[in-house]
Amino acid sequence: MTEGVRVETLARPERYTRAQLERAMWIARVLERGSLVLCEPPRG
Repeated sequence: MTEGVRVETLARPERYTRAQLERAMWIARVLERGSLVLCEPPRG
């Protein structure tokens, strides 16, 4: 459950897979953060 969580990306968001974005939202939720910024561009 990731309600109330927002993920921002500095790279183009379409370069991330759905699984990567879902994991980022899960991490933000576990850390009790309202948002998480992905600063490194994804590899691959």
